[in-house]
Amino acid sequence: QQYERAVRFRFGRFYGVLHPGIHILFPYFERDVVVDIRIQVLDISPQDVITNDNIRLKIDAISYFRVTDPKKAILEIQDYRGSLEKFLYAQIRNQISSIPLQDVLDKTDEINTQLLKLTQKIAGDYGMQVTRVEIEKIEIPPDLATAMQRRKEAEENKVRTETDAQARQVYLNILNTAVTNLSNNTMTYLYLDTLKRVGDGKSTKLIFPLELSKLATNISKLMGDKSN
Repeated sequence: QQYERAVRFRFGRFYGVLHPGIHILFPYFERDVVVDIRIQVLDISPQDVITNDNIRLKIDAISYFRVTDPKKAILEIQDYRGSLEKFLYAQIRNQISSIPLQDVLDKTDEINTQLLKLTQKIAGDYGMQVTRVEIEKIEIPPDLATAMQRRKEAEENKVRTETDAQARQVYLNILNTAVTNLSNNTMTYLYLDTLKRVGDGKSTKLIFPLELSKLATNISKLMGDKSN
């Protein structure tokens, strides 16, 4: 077929590589080994790996490769596909076991790149070209996954709380600075609107921030001055 090449042996010796078309085979002293030269998918069996901080992970990976030299793929190695899988299996274990869990999670792309370089180097010697290596799935222990999720939620909540507090501080500072330039009606509206913003929520206990108290004082003073 168009996507195949045949490695021919005559009397047990390499004879040549046959290209697509019709070829006569003398079965008593010739033998052909057909090789698919299309890109093939190699699904690496999931394996348990322990990181260097003693966390057990289950790693699932995949690779894409193609045979570029049928002669080498047949003559230089017994099982090119199985050998590539075993090599990747070993390299994944070596890479993951040498770094901590956080690096595994944060630097997956770098690990993929390193695996690809290592695999390309050895694959070329056996007539193959590896085009891609990718860690598809990383499973961590369930209890650790729960703990990490809670920590992430806590950090997000902390950032959100700090952002809200900073926004409220800026809002109050702007009002407090600009209050002397506003009309009585405008100041009253903004003051009440600020009270509403601070009081948003289900809490029945309302604590007035110092800036809001200052704003109220400024409003009272300004209104008193204008009434005089």
